[in-house]
Amino acid sequence: MRLLYRLPLPRHIGIVVLLVAGMLSAAAQTPYQPKFKGDPARSESEANALGYMRTVIRAQQQYNKKNDNTPQPSRTWFTPAPLPGA
Repeated sequence: MRLLYRLPLPRHIGIVVLLVAGMLSAAAQTPYQPKFKGDPARSESEANALGYMRTVIRAQQQYNKKNDNTPQPSRTWFTPAPLPGA
């Protein structure tokens, strides 16, 4: 199908549309509001991640206290294993 006519549009109309859309999206964003005094998070997703980590660490501490588990030092690739009889 062939168009019988063309609308006279400037070539830079796409750039103008992108600029306007960018300004509207920037105006719609609100800055992060801290959830409590001393909140180290800088965004909503970071606050969620830090809250999840606090929950995991608290649960781990409660489990260790209940089951009398003392945390063992972790060995990494650069920490040699103790020698037998040493």
